[in-house]
Amino acid sequence: MKNRLVYDNQWEYDNYLIGKKKIATLAKVSIKGKEYDVKTQHVGVPYHDMGHDYTAVSDHYFIKEIVFGMAQTFDLNQLVPKIAVIAIEFTLEGEK
Repeated sequence: MKNRLVYDNQWEYDNYLIGKKKIATLAKVSIKGKEYDVKTQHVGVPYHDMGHDYTAVSDHYFIKEIVFGMAQTFDLNQLVPKIAVIAIEFTLEGEK
Protein backbone atom coordinates (compact mmCIF):
# COMPACT_ATOMS: atom_id res chain seq x y z
CA MET A 1 0.00 0.00 0.00
CA LYS A 2 1.28 3.40 -0.94
CA ASN A 3 2.20 5.68 2.00
CA ARG A 4 1.53 3.02 4.64
CA LEU A 5 2.99 4.11 7.97
CA VAL A 6 5.51 1.94 9.77
CA TYR A 7 6.14 2.42 13.50
CA ASP A 8 9.69 2.00 14.78
CA ASN A 9 10.40 2.26 18.51
CA GLN A 10 14.05 3.18 19.18
CA TRP A 11 14.02 2.95 23.00
CA GLU A 12 14.61 6.67 23.51
CA TYR A 13 12.13 7.84 20.86
CA ASP A 14 9.48 6.79 18.36
CA ASN A 15 9.89 6.95 14.59
CA TYR A 16 7.22 6.81 11.94
CA LEU A 17 8.35 5.84 8.48
CA ILE A 18 7.07 5.50 4.94
CA GLY A 19 9.36 2.96 3.37
CA LYS A 20 12.71 3.89 4.88
CA LYS A 21 12.07 7.64 5.13
CA LYS A 22 11.16 9.28 8.45
CA ILE A 23 7.99 11.32 8.83
CA ALA A 24 8.65 14.96 9.76
CA THR A 25 5.01 16.09 9.98
CA LEU A 26 1.74 14.21 9.81
CA ALA A 27 -1.62 16.00 9.43
CA LYS A 28 -4.07 13.42 8.06
CA VAL A 29 -4.32 9.63 7.84
CA SER A 30 -6.73 7.04 6.49
CA ILE A 31 -7.76 3.88 8.34
CA LYS A 32 -10.05 1.38 6.59
CA GLY A 33 -11.10 4.09 4.13
CA LYS A 34 -12.00 6.70 6.76
CA GLU A 35 -9.91 9.88 7.01
CA TYR A 36 -8.78 11.32 10.34
CA ASP A 37 -7.14 14.63 11.25
CA VAL A 38 -3.95 14.04 13.22
CA LYS A 39 -2.88 16.02 16.27
CA THR A 40 0.81 16.06 17.14
CA GLN A 41 2.06 16.23 20.71
CA HIS A 42 5.67 16.30 21.89
CA VAL A 43 5.67 13.62 24.60
CA GLY A 44 8.26 12.78 27.25
CA VAL A 45 8.21 9.29 28.78
CA PRO A 46 10.41 8.59 31.82
CA TYR A 47 12.44 5.40 31.95
CA HIS A 48 15.26 3.92 34.00
CA ASP A 49 18.41 2.28 32.70
CA MET A 50 21.24 0.88 34.81
CA GLY A 51 20.20 2.93 37.85
CA HIS A 52 19.82 6.22 35.97
CA ASP A 53 16.66 8.15 35.20
CA TYR A 54 16.05 9.39 31.66
CA THR A 55 13.21 10.88 29.67
CA ALA A 56 12.53 9.74 26.12
CA VAL A 57 11.09 12.60 24.06
CA SER A 58 9.44 12.27 20.66
CA ASP A 59 6.42 13.34 18.66
CA HIS A 60 3.31 11.26 19.17
CA TYR A 61 0.43 11.38 16.72
CA PHE A 62 -3.18 11.12 17.86
CA ILE A 63 -6.55 10.66 16.17
CA LYS A 64 -10.08 10.85 17.59
CA GLU A 65 -12.90 8.40 16.92
CA ILE A 66 -16.43 8.29 18.29
CA VAL A 67 -16.93 5.01 20.18
CA PHE A 68 -20.32 4.34 21.79
CA GLY A 69 -21.16 8.03 21.45
CA MET A 70 -17.98 9.26 23.18
CA ALA A 71 -14.89 10.78 21.58
CA GLN A 72 -11.88 8.55 22.22
CA THR A 73 -8.27 9.54 21.51
CA PHE A 74 -5.89 6.96 20.08
CA ASP A 75 -2.09 7.18 19.89
CA LEU A 76 -1.01 5.97 16.46
CA ASN A 77 1.87 4.06 18.08
CA GLN A 78 -0.80 1.63 19.31
CA LEU A 79 -2.56 1.34 15.94
CA VAL A 80 0.18 1.37 13.28
CA PRO A 81 1.76 -1.97 14.31
CA LYS A 82 -1.66 -3.70 14.17
CA ILE A 83 -3.59 -2.22 11.24
CA ALA A 84 -2.91 -0.41 7.96
CA VAL A 85 -2.65 3.33 8.55
CA ILE A 86 -2.13 5.34 5.37
CA ALA A 87 -0.50 8.80 5.49
CA ILE A 88 -2.46 11.33 3.42
CA GLU A 89 -1.05 14.73 4.42
CA PHE A 90 2.57 14.57 5.56
CA THR A 91 6.15 15.65 4.94
CA LEU A 92 9.24 13.50 5.13
CA GLU A 93 12.48 14.53 6.81
CA GLY A 94 14.63 16.53 4.41
CA GLU A 95 11.63 17.77 2.38
CA LYS A 96 10.14 21.24 2.52
